[in-house]
Amino acid sequence: MPRLLESDIEILRKYLNAMGFDTLQRILRGSHYFADPWPHFWPFRQKLLLLHPTFKALFEQFLLGLPQGLANMDHTFRTRVVRPLEQLGLAESRSGYMYANGLGLTSFLGTYLWASLPPAYPTCQNLEAPV
Repeated sequence: MPRLLESDIEILRKYLNAMGFDTLQRILRGSHYFADPWPHFWPFRQKLLLLHPTFKALFEQFLLGLPQGLANMDHTFRTRVVRPLEQLGLAESRSGYMYANGLGLTSFLGTYLWASLPPAYPTCQNLEAPV
């Protein structure tokens, strides 16, 4: 099984922090941020329309599990973030898109967690997986 190097983890954490992943999620979700690690899919996706396309894509991919076009990602992101995720099976690239493999990344107060997407999400691939 491929191993994720500490430097890969640090690169991803720094990227998410620099993009304000946790802070933006807290702002967009309001008090629901503290009640549930996963936002309600459709209302949250509507809120993402207010964001810059880069931030919208980040949340759609990592938090909602929606595929994103690889052509829209810069080379550094593809090589420093996407490749390590693929090596671990947390993401998969095919037909020009990056897929989440049924997993989502959520955060709480600066801590990041990969988990199965909630069964209520249309992107959930395994309705029986424990969340």
